[in-house]
Amino acid sequence: MQHIMLKGPVNDPATTARSKYCIQALNESEIKTQDLSSIFCNWDKTCARDAISSLFLRYSDKLELIIASNDEMAIGAIEALQTYGYNKGDNSKHIPVVGIGGLPKAKELIKQGAMAGTIIQDPRDYANAVYTIGMNLVSGTDPLNGTNYKFDDTGNTIRIPYYPYTNLQ
Repeated sequence: MQHIMLKGPVNDPATTARSKYCIQALNESEIKTQDLSSIFCNWDKTCARDAISSLFLRYSDKLELIIASNDEMAIGAIEALQTYGYNKGDNSKHIPVVGIGGLPKAKELIKQGAMAGTIIQDPRDYANAVYTIGMNLVSGTDPLNGTNYKFDDTGNTIRIPYYPYTNLQ
């Protein structure tokens, strides 16, 4: 799967994790990946739109997927593709675009078929983690006591589960 990766800020733990785990999930599904280009767009829609506008001219014959580390960048990528007539409903002119975040605009584009999907976090999972860890800290116990969470490699961050959101819901 030849792809372009739109990333958040350089050295941002979320950027690193999202990029790593997106590719890892594809590879674990036995989908071979090839990175045509990776661009740091700092979560910015305009940067993503401009990057894809430029990169599309170079890679349109190879490009099979655009992976954006957030929905804002995915939306920018779709805007760029649509200026070339792609992702407007004609299946012969469609490049899947995926994002992360579950923004309302992304969900709308998914329903329209312009965007393949996004990854969302359940706010209840997030709230439960904040509450449980907060109560553990107030009680003077291990922050992760009574949870299934684990710290990441930094020892400062836990990962809240993500869930796919596609037009198949």
